Amino acid sequence: MPVLENAIDIARSPVEVFDYCSDLCNELEWSPGYMKSVERLTDGPIGVGTRYLAEWQQGGPNTIEYTRFERPTFWEASGDSPSLGMVFQARIEPTPTGSRLIVRMELRPHGLARLGSPILSRAMQGQEIRNLAAVKCTLEASTASAASASS
Repeated sequence: MPVLENAIDIARSPVEVFDYCSDLCNELEWSPGYMKSVERLTDGPIGVGTRYLAEWQQGGPNTIEYTRFERPTFWEASGDSPSLGMVFQARIEPTPTGSRLIVRMELRPHGLARLGSPILSRAMQGQEIRNLAAVKCTLEASTASAASASS
């Protein structure tokens, strides 16, 4: 099964990175061209058992469920669609200038999608690198906006 791993440093605290990134609804903000829709299906605070119905440009609707949630350092989610299952993990480590966001995605293609697994992996690896850069840009821009607003 293909596994994608990427990391990026973000000039924001681990709690800020965790709270923003662990809410799947925020992906619409930093990835509007890649994500079509997302809807939270459960009430209450985000944690183990939180479920979303999400749809990305490539693929059909996918139910995502959080299976581990250890604020502010780690969360894990799994999802399944007719063509692709996945397990997503994110770890946040403090750095001298903020945080390092480390993401790991295990892809589980189904049926004919298994044949295209190498191509799918390369495409998703590129998308994940762009996703992390977009998260960094969004979070760091909000820091700059807050700093200029308080000046």
